[in-house]
Amino acid sequence: MLAEEGVGRYEQRFSLADWPAGLLEECLAAAAEALDVRNVVAFCARTTAYAELVRRAAGSMNRIDAWLVRPEMTGRGGAQVLVPEACGQAVAAFLDRKLDGRWLSSRGVPVRVERVG
Repeated sequence: MLAEEGVGRYEQRFSLADWPAGLLEECLAAAAEALDVRNVVAFCARTTAYAELVRRAAGSMNRIDAWLVRPEMTGRGGAQVLVPEACGQAVAAFLDRKLDGRWLSSRGVPVRVERVG
């Protein structure tokens, strides 16, 4: 999805198994190549299908570095609220060039940056 595209209403949970093997990885790699980007940065929980997609696609993205920015929830509860909140705040901090190793969300959740490609 591109930044200018609207997000429609949906109820479907994202699952890689709902798609033909390799299709989404190819699409992500092709979009990155077509847009001539050098870095793909995904903000999501470590164990989600979204994170798995980025990890899988990283291998086929030539000349592109891929990164996961993921909330570190070790020892915390409330992930269904805290993870999306921390991801959104981390995106804003990233765009403001304020996302560093000391950054915390408004509720004290740190993020970890994992290079995957």
